[in-house]
Amino acid sequence: MSLGGVAAAGADANGGNDRTNGGNGADPSASETLDSGAGGVFGGGRSGGQDVPYPACDPDVRGEVNQRRMLLGEDGLPIGESLTAAVTVSAIDGANVTLADATGGRRWTWSPNIPNLPANRINVGDRFDLTVDAHAVQSPPVGPTCQTVVLARCGTLVAFNAERATPTCASLPPLDAWGISVTNAGPVCEHPSTDIRCDGFYFFATQVSIGNASTVVAPGQTIASQGLSFSLREFSGPTDYACDGARAIGSMAGFRLP
Repeated sequence: MSLGGVAAAGADANGGNDRTNGGNGADPSASETLDSGAGGVFGGGRSGGQDVPYPACDPDVRGEVNQRRMLLGEDGLPIGESLTAAVTVSAIDGANVTLADATGGRRWTWSPNIPNLPANRINVGDRFDLTVDAHAVQSPPVGPTCQTVVLARCGTLVAFNAERATPTCASLPPLDAWGISVTNAGPVCEHPSTDIRCDGFYFFATQVSIGNASTVVAPGQTIASQGLSFSLREFSGPTDYACDGARAIGSMAGFRLP
């Protein structure tokens, strides 16, 4: 079935950065500035207050929240409200997993495309605790649904997928309930804004912490650390939150290793 590091060098939980609230999606209306910090961890950032540009981003375009990887209701639309349920895997069709509510009769479809997830990790008949952290824009202009889906068993995370974008929700997934902290490790590259458009952005790394161990994950990277496989598809944010439509985007996934 296809559902499917670099050690932090003295960075704090936010990678030494408050540099964009886009990193954590805390306050997209706030004034955004870059300070010195964890850029040096990645071999080319601003340091000592010097205005040295980050390396150019390649690719130089941002992605979008992928609703196809979200948990879908029986109407085929992404679930836009948070929920918890005891579920059973009732069917697997290629990348599509059908989850049936053990008590309420509801059904959902999940196609997370988690990199490197073993084919036997999720099987028909398996029982899980499903947790969905989801938010949807209810008024025009309608924006993308934010969603983090976790399958767990006996309090231990088995697999997760997160597709998130500010300002609907924070851009990093809330996994602390399973002993996993995901924070902003700082920009790794920059695509400067042009004079006529607000198209500047950063790609960020994440710092993944389990217990006292932390690992920095670069964009496009999959790491295996502390019993967890973690893939960072994209974590990006604008260089200027004063621009219309400015938002941070986070797309990541992972699973507990055997």
